[in-house]
Amino acid sequence: MYEPTACQIIGRWVSEVTIENIPDEVLQATMQSWVDVLGCMLGGAMINASKKLRTLILSQHGKGDCWVAGSKDTCSSIGAAMANGTSAHALDFDDTSYAGVVHASATVAAAVMAAADHVGADGATTFTAFIAGSEAEYAYGKAASNQLFMDGWWTTSVFGGLGAAAGAAKVMGLNEDETNLAIAHALCRVSGLRVANGTDAKFVGNGQVASLGVTSALFAEAGLSAPLDALEGQNGMAQLIKRGPLNLAPLKDLGTNWSFINPGVYLKPYPACSASHAAAEAAIELIKDHDLTADDIATIQVEAPQIVIDSLVYNDPIRAPQGQFSLPFIISCVIVDRAFGLERINEDSLNDLRIRALMPKITLHHDVELTQKSLAGEVGPECARVRLITSKNEELEKFNSEAIGAPTKPMSNQQVDDKFLNLANFSGNTKHAVMWLQRIRNILEINQIRDLWCIN
Repeated sequence: MYEPTACQIIGRWVSEVTIENIPDEVLQATMQSWVDVLGCMLGGAMINASKKLRTLILSQHGKGDCWVAGSKDTCSSIGAAMANGTSAHALDFDDTSYAGVVHASATVAAAVMAAADHVGADGATTFTAFIAGSEAEYAYGKAASNQLFMDGWWTTSVFGGLGAAAGAAKVMGLNEDETNLAIAHALCRVSGLRVANGTDAKFVGNGQVASLGVTSALFAEAGLSAPLDALEGQNGMAQLIKRGPLNLAPLKDLGTNWSFINPGVYLKPYPACSASHAAAEAAIELIKDHDLTADDIATIQVEAPQIVIDSLVYNDPIRAPQGQFSLPFIISCVIVDRAFGLERINEDSLNDLRIRALMPKITLHHDVELTQKSLAGEVGPECARVRLITSKNEELEKFNSEAIGAPTKPMSNQQVDDKFLNLANFSGNTKHAVMWLQRIRNILEINQIRDLWCIN
């Protein structure tokens, strides 16, 4: 009996799904990610890595018809996807999910926005494509399992090309066969290394994957062939990267088990690696509850599962991106500011003498029991126990299973909107922020996606 390949399973669902057969619960959850990622795209355009890449993109991709965050100029769909995909991830403030440990929204949103501008798609088509591409990426992540991340792969780059290609194909109106090809083309090119964390390569990699998605859809539209067993075939992605059989069940569950709901998506309250968030939130609560200052801190010991240890690898960061993967830096900022915000994503903060004095007092340790409990689903995957010893030798302790923004502790609509407005203000677009937010939340009513950012 004929068995469809993974590309065909995903491609059929992506090509057939419509806004009408997406449950309201999924639409509401996705809207939160949609608002969040576009805010991150605006704010992230201000980061040096985004600015450098944007200058390069505009010089190489000409005057196209696609919006570029942080610029009054436009460029090609391929260039816009790369620039905006980088901006969306440049603050490490965009959402993430444990369906494969991926940042699907940043990848897929950049691809579908660029493709939508290119073909003149409306808001409903664009939003549907965002959902379809993200769900496809999450399903692939589930099929491969989170172990891929633990093995050292940067899973957003590994899985992201598929999601971006699926989303771009959807918004471009490609048929089922063409969608299959777009996904296959993307799978033949994707990879990613977690060693990039703490460098611009991490953010640019997200842009590259978004651009790959658009390029793959254009390849398919042009009729260029690709192997439809690129995922599970001999020498395909599953065999080479996972080194084992692919679990196709999550792919077959597309449209039934929605990843935006299960396991859900984590919207970040802090612009840093999510592995730091439970610890940061616990530290903030201890500092506030006991009215502590930097002078009151003798030591802080954080105990966490293995995935937190593997993610937060910079004890002595020297560049801003490293600070976002440094628990000593983040907790030190928390002690000084009682928060961790956008104003800390810079080298000046890394050289702040108050921060530097605190960092040696903060240590991160692996807790085997927490690793076991997290794997069993008894606690959050990135949980943390914070033990604080004061200068008076008082011991304070707080355990935090998950930070706000996690599926079990979701942000409210107001919190998501406030985050968007904060990011828009950070980008220098305070004047237009409320108008843009209203249009983004009413995306289904937008006639052409390029009208989203129109300020005339």
